[in-house]
Amino acid sequence: MKKKLIGGLFSVLYTALMILSLFVPNGMASALVTALTWVACLLVWVAVLLCLAGWYAGGTHREEAKQALTRFFSTPGNNVIRWARRSLLVIFLAFTGHVVTLAFYLLTLVAIKVLRAQIVDAEPVTV
Repeated sequence: MKKKLIGGLFSVLYTALMILSLFVPNGMASALVTALTWVACLLVWVAVLLCLAGWYAGGTHREEAKQALTRFFSTPGNNVIRWARRSLLVIFLAFTGHVVTLAFYLLTLVAIKVLRAQIVDAEPVTV
């Protein structure tokens, strides 16, 4: 419960900073949102690389990586809120002129979708 409360509070504060940054594009809130976006994207790429390393190691490491990815991707949440938040971030990054951050964020979203499609949603192949 405490973990969910802290995550929700962080999400609300992050969204409030994005909305504030849209009204004051050259302020400190804009830089903070951009920095937090870079940190989140880099953490996702580190997690992807670690899971791929465990996946290609085979054996028990593959099962551990698959269980970790399944837990990560099976988190319950409202898809409407998730897509609204993603859309707001894309609008924020485009509006404030952070094109490189926007491209890296979109590339990260594509990597997450591909990873989910390849590992979690994939049906087992039988020969």
